[in-house]
Amino acid sequence: MLRSIVWDPLDGSEINKQADAIASELIASLYRARDHVLDPTRHALPADKTSLERRLAASLSTLKPRLRPRSAPSKPAPPPKKTPGAKRAGALNKRQEVMAALERIMAGDYSLLAQATPRANVSPALNISRLECIQDSLEPGKDEILVGAVATTTRILADGTLSVDSRIIDPIDFGKFEKGNAKSFSPAKRIAGFQIETPAAVTVHLVMVEDDFLGGIKPVLKDLVDGLESRLNGKQLTAIFASAAELVAIVPIGIALAGGQALAMVISFIVISAVVVLAAAVVAALLLALIQLFRDEIFPTQATSLSLGADGSVDGGSVAPFTKRFSRQVAVYDATFAWQA
Repeated sequence: MLRSIVWDPLDGSEINKQADAIASELIASLYRARDHVLDPTRHALPADKTSLERRLAASLSTLKPRLRPRSAPSKPAPPPKKTPGAKRAGALNKRQEVMAALERIMAGDYSLLAQATPRANVSPALNISRLECIQDSLEPGKDEILVGAVATTTRILADGTLSVDSRIIDPIDFGKFEKGNAKSFSPAKRIAGFQIETPAAVTVHLVMVEDDFLGGIKPVLKDLVDGLESRLNGKQLTAIFASAAELVAIVPIGIALAGGQALAMVISFIVISAVVVLAAAVVAALLLALIQLFRDEIFPTQATSLSLGADGSVDGGSVAPFTKRFSRQVAVYDATFAWQA
């Protein structure tokens, strides 16, 4: 098994380049819709009422008082972390074998993906067990904290096409907090659950808000993720990745090979990992752009992913508890999560 891999879905500069190309078009539509809502005379939209920009403008118009006219450019993302490869006798030859197989996929031969059997129906879930207020917002009264999510399932089908499905999870109200308050949950509260067929990868982008703001922007977010799915679903891998090297840019292939997996399983893991990072990065970019349109109600989002092999076992990520920190201006919260596979 590849259970030892600690996988950050937003690492990988090569994948981020691909994500930027996909996200930029959607974000441009979002900004044009915002500009139209704030000043329709100066910023006209296409006449087609079914266009993405028209749909976004209709949703944003209900939130006009909270819109920010323009925002400063966001800080550049930190450089990707470097994951050391495993030192194993014969790993170089095995790596060459894997790269040769990936080159076959890039040439349009998807037979190796079809070999990733058996398949399993599984129900992974992300749960929260603790929420602690390190520093409240200092506004009058206690902070009213809610946590919602965008849950994305990514699969590579046997014919080499992509399947990306995103859902907006309604926020859960965790009550009021002030500095030093901590709440533990036993049993843990479910943030997002999935019903999927493997091999697949699931990603949850966590959104913390101080009121039910996520519910208000849900129609806008739905339009954006629908736009993402329409740009990815049904595409061949070769339409997104130019080479096998791009596919493995963010996968610690040496560690994967050390797991002793069959070649088809290793290929499936690498391909799914690369594509889920792409989808996760696009959703993160869309959430960042959306947050920047409003006036400080939302904490910067956090993301976590789990990759499941063809037999349903955990191939990437971990089921061990982990803590994510949400910080915005003065306010700081720590939340403890764990995947249930």
